[in-house]
Amino acid sequence: QNGKVVFKHELYRRIIEESLTPLKRIELNKKMLNLFLDSFIEKGEIERILHYAKNANERELVVKYAQLSAIKASAMGAHKESSKLWATAIDYFDGNDLSQLAGFYYAYAQECYLCNEVKNAIIYTEKALTYWKEKADLIKAVQCLCFLSHLYWFEGKGEIAENYAMQAVDM
Repeated sequence: QNGKVVFKHELYRRIIEESLTPLKRIELNKKMLNLFLDSFIEKGEIERILHYAKNANERELVVKYAQLSAIKASAMGAHKESSKLWATAIDYFDGNDLSQLAGFYYAYAQECYLCNEVKNAIIYTEKALTYWKEKADLIKAVQCLCFLSHLYWFEGKGEIAENYAMQAVDM
């Protein structure tokens, strides 16, 4: 249609995409990303960038735009979507800046809490806490301890909650 490939239905697009070899799929998604990245950025089409970046295995772009999308989703009250996007940022993270990763853990934990996924919130807050304690960042470590206290209180585990609260006070 007007010199462009247009799919009449999403199923057609998926069938064609799934018929491609993994290497061909990555190659074509990289081409699409290179062709349209500036346009997507200009139009604020973060989700399209994320889609093509994931399919092109462009890890840095995925992390960057998953983070931006997660923040946007959270601001709109779409906490389930935000938690999925933080999980994507964590999965694709391939850098050396572990403080950034710890920040992703904490943001993911907060979104999990808002989606009533308290167990995941606890797991990822504890991961962030471990990092912040190693780096001796008292403010962020105390923040994690307070959040863990709240999470365990929410789970009905008052003794553990009090333990984390006391650790926060001591720190």
